[in-house]
Amino acid sequence: MALLMYEGFDNWTPSGVASFFTGQVGSAGTGIWSVTLIPSFPAGTLGGKAMNCGNTSSFNYNIGAASTNTMIIGLRYNSNSGTAQVLQFLDSAAAVQCGITISSGHLIFWRGTTATVLGTGTATISTSADNYIEAKIPFGNSVNVEIRVNGVTDISLTGVDTTNTANQNWQYFAQAGTPGGSLVLYDDIYLLDNSGSAPFNDFLGIVRVETLFPTSANGTPQWTPNTSTNVSRVQETAVDSDTSYNSSLTAGNIDTFNHGSLSSTPVSIFAAKVQSFARKEDVTIHTVRNKLISNVTTANGTTRGVSTVYQLQEDYFLTDPDTAAAWASASAINNTKIGYELVS
Repeated sequence: MALLMYEGFDNWTPSGVASFFTGQVGSAGTGIWSVTLIPSFPAGTLGGKAMNCGNTSSFNYNIGAASTNTMIIGLRYNSNSGTAQVLQFLDSAAAVQCGITISSGHLIFWRGTTATVLGTGTATISTSADNYIEAKIPFGNSVNVEIRVNGVTDISLTGVDTTNTANQNWQYFAQAGTPGGSLVLYDDIYLLDNSGSAPFNDFLGIVRVETLFPTSANGTPQWTPNTSTNVSRVQETAVDSDTSYNSSLTAGNIDTFNHGSLSSTPVSIFAAKVQSFARKEDVTIHTVRNKLISNVTTANGTTRGVSTVYQLQEDYFLTDPDTAAAWASASAINNTKIGYELVS
């Protein structure tokens, strides 16, 4: 699958990240976030939240296995400094291959360290302003690299070496702290490789990730809320562990919910993602799966085992289950239902 991940950070909190997202399972690949000292998740420019990183913060995203395919990544970026790190890209041994940094208000693409500059952009990256940065990076000794700013090519390189180790692969993207105490906001990230079919094997353009939360029950819930109603247990915008939850011991029990509507009318909808957090309380093997209902058609996510600690379960739906074609409109998303099932 060429779509590896997208994230908008809309349900992240500093405490929740350490507890839940490092235990992430079931993304489009097998990706796992790891974060350190993320100070806050302020409001994003287009709604929801953004991830705010300082000079003591760091994060990485591990796709789960080494890839020799081309990395294609996009993200909304906002820094209060003209000199700051954007991202670095690591191999299967977690060694830095290359990276992107802002220096004096312009992008630089480097190998190994910022001292080995492979290319410098001309677009002005204004401080405290959103810029959407995209990069297409093969990992090899003589490859072509393209980096875009706000949909326009800013760096175009031919025949450059993007590998600083003997491994001609990548497995992580990361941010390892920003220099000089600068603060950087990240939002609306997507990650692809070139292994699949269009549109998921090339630049997607300026992408927005919007998160919709449950608003009301769809039909009769079958799980048991720890208090109040089923929907009230799952509609918080930040996971609250055992403070509010629904539980079940009956295989086949399903809860489904209506959710909010998109605040925008997108030109293209690339995918929908359903997320849930689950854990078990006994030694019995239990499995769960997410569900997405479009019109009268139900699509099931992957059936996965449940741990004794909360883990994020997520599934990507690249097409509308009702039509088996690309998502046609905002209304197609707005009218879906989401939920989960205890399989065993």
